[in-house]
Amino acid sequence: MEKFKTKALWKQEIQATLKLGLPMALTQLGVIALNTIDLMFIGRLGPEALAASALGHSLWVALFLFSVGVLTAVPALASRAIGAHKPRTVRRIARQGIWISIGLGVPISGLLSFGEPILLGFNQTVENAEGAMAYLSTLLWGVVPALIFISLRGYIASYAIVRPVLIITFFAIPLNIILDYALIFGHFGFPRLELWGAGLATSIVHVCSCIALVLYLIYSRKFRRKAVFARLWRPDWQHFFEILKLGFPIGCLLLLETGLFSAMALLMGQLGTIELAAHQVTLQVASITFMVPLGISQAATIRVGHAIGRKEHVSVRRAAYSSLALGALLMGCLALPMIFWPEGIVSLFLSPDHVDTALVVMLGTTYLFIAALFQVSDGIQVISGGILRGLKDTKVPMYYGIFGYWIIGFTGGYYLAFEAGFSGVGIWLGLLIGLSCTAVLNVLRLYKLIHGSKI
Repeated sequence: MEKFKTKALWKQEIQATLKLGLPMALTQLGVIALNTIDLMFIGRLGPEALAASALGHSLWVALFLFSVGVLTAVPALASRAIGAHKPRTVRRIARQGIWISIGLGVPISGLLSFGEPILLGFNQTVENAEGAMAYLSTLLWGVVPALIFISLRGYIASYAIVRPVLIITFFAIPLNIILDYALIFGHFGFPRLELWGAGLATSIVHVCSCIALVLYLIYSRKFRRKAVFARLWRPDWQHFFEILKLGFPIGCLLLLETGLFSAMALLMGQLGTIELAAHQVTLQVASITFMVPLGISQAATIRVGHAIGRKEHVSVRRAAYSSLALGALLMGCLALPMIFWPEGIVSLFLSPDHVDTALVVMLGTTYLFIAALFQVSDGIQVISGGILRGLKDTKVPMYYGIFGYWIIGFTGGYYLAFEAGFSGVGIWLGLLIGLSCTAVLNVLRLYKLIHGSKI
């Protein structure tokens, strides 16, 4: 009887994780779809424009995801407060998340305005740096509203409610398609803005999404009584610094990971425009698949946080292991198209009429095969990181990121690319080694904590 009860509890945990994690993954896919749509339109301008946007995006995504990492502390802390039945604490955490969104977004926007001299300092060509700056000059206006949206999304998700955010995100996709078509190529009476138009379209979508979510929280029956925006102007330094204390190492970890990919893009830029264009297409495909374990990771953070709030340690273990197994299974499935249909996937991002398209497809096909090899390890490392966040363990994973991503991944990629002569293939092999190393370290840390006395 006890055996059947245990199996039922595991089944229930997996179903709960799927119910929360898959909509979160779909939401993440909707967010990454905005950039994917940009790149598919930009690719029609040619490899040169695609390479320039890759450099601009590498700067934007590193700084932006650092802030996202800090704000990940909002659902991690709020879910614990919900499990402990402390609704006032949940509201205070949400309000301070908005404060931090603005406090991070403004300086990041200012830094992105100096994108061109920064890229020139990393030995990028003048043409690529100028194109990247054109993209960044309009993209930076969407940083603050995007971060506020992410903070409020985490607050809503801590209640295991994801449908409103999912609906908003998927309305944003057709809006971004229309705006990209109009602003990049100059349709519907708009001027042809090319890279400027791509960044502007995405910024407009971020503003609209933020406004839609704010209106939902004000007028919805589920949240209007919670009054999350009441006394928003009043500081709450205890929860403000609690978010920063937990979130800063998470942000650093995401910065280390995205910084690794951004640094690899800069190395690719030194190899040539064709290599950089192929790298960006492959990276975008890998980013799309990464959204699935990222959604499972966010669900795991909330499930673990709720269990800890209720002081149910056995439930913590079930939530952790079911999330890891689910993520590994899904990433294994997503790797299959990358192995068996790489040329077709890469071709989706490029114009068949451009003279260099065949070279980009050839290189991208090779890079995509290597990306397929680290899908499972990439999923495991991000999900285990989400579980560790639910355990409020963020500093040690940050140190693991320094070692795995940079000492192993970047150093190995640089050596294989420039010393061993593997060029772009060497860079992607470095990513494979670094992510796999980090996954192993995170899982060992997780096993130690959930079978020890620290939860």
